[in-house]
Amino acid sequence: PSIDQADASVLFNQFSLDVELIERRIRASLEGRDRISLHELVERYPPEKGLAEILAYFAIASKWDTARIDGERVDRFSFLTSGGEEVSVRLPTVLFAGPPR
Repeated sequence: PSIDQADASVLFNQFSLDVELIERRIRASLEGRDRISLHELVERYPPEKGLAEILAYFAIASKWDTARIDGERVDRFSFLTSGGEEVSVRLPTVLFAGPPR
């Protein structure tokens, strides 16, 4: 299933997410590489806005024709809530294989 763009924008705006910054980070991380996983991106850029920020990557992947969301495989992501509690979630594997064409 994909994230509805209207629903995603409500979520992102609620948490003041800079989706353009996230896209720039993906593009910069792809320089000199064929692909990068969401798991690698989150390790490189730990989420400051928790799950909402991780879900922003899914919204971007659903827009990019060069990205793939693999529902057969899962990755584990950990992040801190605003209250400082560590939370762990399992989400489908996402691969970015270059910027959109």
